[in-house]
Amino acid sequence: MSDKLISVLLGAGTTILVLVAARLLGASGVLGMAGGGAFCCLAVVGGAIVAVLHASRRSGARVLAGPGAGLGTLATGLGAAVLMGVTTLLAGPIDPAARDAQMEMTRQQLIEQGITGPQLDQAIQAAAVAQGPLGNVFLVIGVAIMGAIAGAIAATMTRDRSGDAAAI
Repeated sequence: MSDKLISVLLGAGTTILVLVAARLLGASGVLGMAGGGAFCCLAVVGGAIVAVLHASRRSGARVLAGPGAGLGTLATGLGAAVLMGVTTLLAGPIDPAARDAQMEMTRQQLIEQGITGPQLDQAIQAAAVAQGPLGNVFLVIGVAIMGAIAGAIAATMTRDRSGDAAAI
């Protein structure tokens, strides 16, 4: 297995572990809504940083911003895609009533915020799309884009360890 593939897999694993931790802590109410969102961003940044720094360490060369963005994209996108695929397969067919209960809870939260009438219907439709397969695709794309940015930034933290001007 190539060093870059190992770096991508380590970054994807980091992304998955931190996203699972964020989900568990968010579900338990420990972090609250804002804390859960911050933890999810940490998963993306952490996965990209792990991938880029591992690639730099293994090669002994500095990682440039372009390849760093590529590593970050692959690592975080792969991690998010695997996690979304597994959760969709495990949670989707098991209990359709749970999805209905979630939509009803969303409806109640929107009503409490004062959203009624056509706006409520539109918000419910948007929530249904976001919680479905299309929402998962957009989530993976968004995570991959954020991973590219984090990977490019992480590349600035690398340095040449071999003494020559080699770069990845």
